[in-house]
Amino acid sequence: MKVIRSNLQKWVSSVALVMALGCALQDPIIPPPEPDVELSGESVALSVAPDTTGIFRVKVHSLNGYAGTAELFLDTQGTDLTGSVSPTPLVFGAEPVNALVSVKVPLSAAPGVRNLILHARGNFVEKALPLTVTVPVARLLPISTFTNSTPANLPFMVFKDGDAPWRVLEGNRGTYRAAVTDPAGRYGLAYGYVCTIDTFQSFQMNYLFQTLAESGSLGVDFICNPPPGPSPTFFALEGALRGHASASGYLVTSGATLPFEGSSSAYQTRVVQGRGDFAGWTFSDPVSHAPTRFFLERAREAKGDAVRHVDFTTEGFDPGPAQAITYGPIGGGTTLQGIVRYFTSGGQYFDLGEGTALTSYAAFPATHGEVGDSYGYGFAAFENEHSEMIYGGGTDLPGPLTITFPTPVPPLQVDWLMAPYPRPRLRWSSVSPLPRLQQFSLSQNSHQEQVYWYLLFSQGWLRGSAHDVQIPNFTDLAGWDARWAFRSGNSVQIDHGQFGSMGGDTSTSIALERASKMLFTQPVPERGQLMLSSPGTPQGGFRVAGLPSAQSSQASKSFSALRQMNSTP
Repeated sequence: MKVIRSNLQKWVSSVALVMALGCALQDPIIPPPEPDVELSGESVALSVAPDTTGIFRVKVHSLNGYAGTAELFLDTQGTDLTGSVSPTPLVFGAEPVNALVSVKVPLSAAPGVRNLILHARGNFVEKALPLTVTVPVARLLPISTFTNSTPANLPFMVFKDGDAPWRVLEGNRGTYRAAVTDPAGRYGLAYGYVCTIDTFQSFQMNYLFQTLAESGSLGVDFICNPPPGPSPTFFALEGALRGHASASGYLVTSGATLPFEGSSSAYQTRVVQGRGDFAGWTFSDPVSHAPTRFFLERAREAKGDAVRHVDFTTEGFDPGPAQAITYGPIGGGTTLQGIVRYFTSGGQYFDLGEGTALTSYAAFPATHGEVGDSYGYGFAAFENEHSEMIYGGGTDLPGPLTITFPTPVPPLQVDWLMAPYPRPRLRWSSVSPLPRLQQFSLSQNSHQEQVYWYLLFSQGWLRGSAHDVQIPNFTDLAGWDARWAFRSGNSVQIDHGQFGSMGGDTSTSIALERASKMLFTQPVPERGQLMLSSPGTPQGGFRVAGLPSAQSSQASKSFSALRQMNSTP
C-alpha cells in the first residue's frame, strides 16, 4: 500500500512538472526594452549664403522611458563650416526635447554642397542624423562707412538679401562685406547714426533698396560737426561793366551772383580760392530775361586780387537765335512759370531764361562748354489750391523744348504703423516713364532734435508702377535705438522725388542722382515757388506730373518730379 502511494506521488509531481514546462514554453518571460532616444529634424537640408548662419531645428525623442541626458555634437570635419548646438546637454522629460543646430558659412565659402553629421551620445547606442548645407552662388557687396571722413563702424547696420529677413552686419573699422545670393542681385541696407552738433542732435536712419548692377559698392560718409578746417581764402574781384543802357545783367563768381543795371557799372566782389570757374557775366534782355551776350572765364581758379573790365558791346559771345519753348496741356493751370539754367562743371550757373509764361531761352554755345557742364529746367502750373511741376535736365545741350503736363499721378499716401514705434507705410505710383530712382526724405524737427529718414529705391528693386512699401520693425535686431523713430503726435514733412531718363537714354543712376541734386539745390526762382504744396487733407490734395515717355530727340534726356506733404503719426 505504501508503494502504491509513493508511485502516485511521483506521478502527480511529474504531471505538475510537465504542465509547468508547457506553460513556460507557451508564454516566455521577456525582459523590458532598454531606454533609448531618436533624432529627427524639421528640415535636414538648408541653403545658407556666405557670411550667414543657418539654423537646423532638431527634436530628440525619448524612447522606452529614457530619462537621462544626451550630448549633441556636430561633426563638420572636411568642410569649411563651423557649428554649434544649443542647449547641450539635453535633459529629458515626458515631451521631446528641442535643440537648435547653428551652422556658420564663411564669407569666402565657394558654392556647393557640404555634408554634416549630428551625433547624439549618452547612456544609449550613439545616434547620427545626416545634415546637408548648400552654399548658393553669391556676389559680394563691399560697404565702406565713415564718420567725419574717418573710417568707422556705424551703430546700426542691417542687410537684406533679396526677400530674405533682415540681419545685422558686422563691420571691421568701417569695412563691411555682404553676400548677395538673390538671382536679380536685389538687396536692402538700413543703417542709423546719431549726429550731435553743439546742443542739437539729429537721429538719422537711411534705407537703400537697390541691385548690384545699379550700385556695385557703397560708401557712406556722415559729416557730423567735424573739426574746423582752414578758413577759405578770399580775393577781391573788381572792375567795370559796360553794355546797352536798357539791358541788365548778372556777375557770377565763386562767391556770389550780383545783378547790375545800365550801360556802365562798377562792381566789387569776393571770390573764393579753389571754388570752380573764376567768373562769368551775362547781359540780358529786359523783357524776356534771356541773355543776349555772355562773357565767361573758364577753369581759372582765383590766385589773387584781380581787375576785370567787361564791355558787352565789344566782348563776349552772342548765343544766337533764342530757342523756343512750347507747351502742351497744363492740367487746368492758369499761371505757368519756368526757369532754364546752365551749370558749369565748377558749380556756377547761368540763367538762360526765367519768368512767367516763358516762351524762349538763350542757347549756351557748345563751343564754350566743357566736360561736366549740364543744364536743367523746371516748370510749374498754378491754379487755386492746385499746382503741378516738372523738372528736366541732362548733359547734352538742349534745343527747342516742348513742355507737357501729362495725366497726373495719384497722390502719395502715408499710413503710420504705430507698434512698436511709429514707422510709415508708403503707397504711390511712378511717373511715366519708369523712374530709375525714387527717393523719400522724412523729417521731424522739435526744439533741439531732428529725426530724419532717407529712403532710396532703384528701378531694379521696385519694378512696375504701383508701390506699397511697409518699413520693417527692427526692434529685435542688435543695435537698434528707439531714438531713431519718429515722435508720435508731431508732424513729419515728406518729400518724394522721382528721377529717370527718357528716349532710350542709358545714363547711369549715379549721373542722374548727381543731376537731380543740382536741380533741387541750385534752381531758386526769383518770382515764385517751384515747390508742390499740400493744401488738402494730410493725404495730399495736390497733383504731380511727370514727363511723357515719347520725347523729341532734342528734348531733355532726363526728368525729375517732386511732391511734398505733411503727415502726423
